[in-house]
Formats: sequence, structure tokens, C-alpha cells
Amino acid sequence: MTAGYSIRVRWSGSHSRTLLLLAGQDTCELQGARVMTGLQVNAIALVIAVVATGRLVALWTIVAYPVLVAGTYTCYLIRRLHGWNSLWKRDTNIASLPAGGRRLTLSLDTKERHGLRLGLEMEYICEVRDPGGQEYKADASGDPARVSCYYPDSFGKVPALMPGTYEVTWRERKRGQPGKWRVMDTYRVEIP
Repeated sequence: MTAGYSIRVRWSGSHSRTLLLLAGQDTCELQGARVMTGLQVNAIALVIAVVATGRLVALWTIVAYPVLVAGTYTCYLIRRLHGWNSLWKRDTNIASLPAGGRRLTLSLDTKERHGLRLGLEMEYICEVRDPGGQEYKADASGDPARVSCYYPDSFGKVPALMPGTYEVTWRERKRGQPGKWRVMDTYRVEIP
């Protein structure tokens, strides 16, 4: 942080749908292989139990899999509600400009997992909703390890930075491929 300004990042109910989707992404991306291995072990154990006992009561062991997935998802949802992101670390700063006014520096840095993203040609956008409810988009520059942009500089003709709550959403997609933008992170920034 610069120039003595403080930034508070907080969540609200308006982000609940996005947080539910992001928690699902975390469950699949971070634990997908483990969950699939658990499912395979569960299926094999079920077959062995049915063959060994000759009783269908062993089918109750299938309940372990949905309990595992639901528990894993719940853990990631709780982490998301507290601002945790599995792949990206947020860096948000306010700087005073020499010509007057302020600039918001927004960036995402990968957490130890950037090796998984090497070789991916991605494009990024940053969406910022100002305190008045207007949404602005900017192409974000970066590579698989760091993505950044500046508000208002990167966003074209937008109002100057003012006190209030800004909603920031980062999205990505494979370069050159039309399709849906995938949410990377979403959060709110309080500007004093």
C-alpha cells in the first residue's frame, strides 16, 4: 500500500453464485485426481465386499463417495467465502498520481502452481464495477505467472477513482478461441 491509504477486501451476498462456481472449480482442479482415485477404490471395495459377503448391505459403502465430495466442496466454499483463492494471490494497491488523482493497481500472481499453466496461451480481462454500479472492462496484460492492469488507466474513458466499494472480477480464456470467459477471481475493494 502506498500514500497511507488502506484497502479492505470483503465479500457480500451478491457474489454467492460466483463463489459456488469457484468452489466447484477448486474441488475439481485441486482434488479431482484424488477424488477420482477415491471413487475407484470405493467401487473396488464395494465389489469385493458384495462378492465376499454375498450381501447387498455392502452397497451402503457407496455413500462414502458423495460424503467425500460434499465435504471437499464445503471446505473450498468456506475458504472462498473468506477470500482464499487456490491458484491466484491478489495484489491491490492505491497510488497517488503526480498530476493529481489516484490509481488502483490490480494484479494476480500465481501460487506455486504456475508450472501447471506453462504452455497455455491465455487472454485475460479485468472487470471493475464502480460504486455507482457502472461496469468497465479492460484487457489485462500478463503471462501464466502474473496478470495486471490499472484503474482508470487501462480502462479507457472511465471516471476517476473515488471513495466507495469497487467490485473486481478477473476472467480468462484460451487465446484465439471464442467461448465463455472463465472466472479466475472476484472480490471487492473498499476505497477510503
